[in-house]
Amino acid sequence: MLLEAGFVRAEASASVDSAGSVEEIHRHAAFLKAQLQGFAQRVVAQGWMDQAAVDAAVAEIDPWGRRPDAFCAATWCEAVGWVSD
Repeated sequence: MLLEAGFVRAEASASVDSAGSVEEIHRHAAFLKAQLQGFAQRVVAQGWMDQAAVDAAVAEIDPWGRRPDAFCAATWCEAVGWVSD
């Protein structure tokens, strides 16, 4: 897609991030709450979720983050394109 858009060179990569220790899960839970709360206005405006569903999802994050068996993994994909000099 980058080449089709006019970039002269493109590179893509992916990585996996995971959280499984108590400290990692607490940090990840805080990140998830902030992320969802930050996206809430857009999510509701687009009709993907209503505010009650957003609030319910946010309310479930802390109890999940306190579970001794909590685990999370995320895949991150990125692509970079270069234009000619």
